[in-house]
Amino acid sequence: MRFLLNQDSKYCRLFFFSIFIIPLNIDIAAQPLTLQLQHAIDQYCDRSVDVAYTQTPSQTVLSKQCLRYRITATNNSNQTIENIVISGNIPEHTTLVKGSMILYNDKKQYINTLFPPLNSAQINSPTLKLSPYKTSTLFYTVRVN
Repeated sequence: MRFLLNQDSKYCRLFFFSIFIIPLNIDIAAQPLTLQLQHAIDQYCDRSVDVAYTQTPSQTVLSKQCLRYRITATNNSNQTIENIVISGNIPEHTTLVKGSMILYNDKKQYINTLFPPLNSAQINSPTLKLSPYKTSTLFYTVRVN
């Protein structure tokens, strides 16, 4: 897994998705943040996945079928990380399924509070605080055009 950090923009990206830390007030190396992107086919676009979540494509997704994404950010340190925004890309040739966005963070559930700007190719979580050894998980669904 590759983790890229651009110090100028305070922007962290791990392949398909990103986490913004605003401002960057921690040492990433000293405060490990684990990021994981997984997806699963949701054939009927009902937010009920038909196969287990995976990191690698295992089946073909047909037009009008959906993909359910799960992005997990884990704080593996003993310090709280603040001002985190989890962003998920909306791939080309797909459309975000309205009402499919859920974020779990520190015993709180945010439903459909991750609204992308008009014509945006990504969704963003609210600004989060991630307690020591805790996980935040973002779910959303896209429909293949």
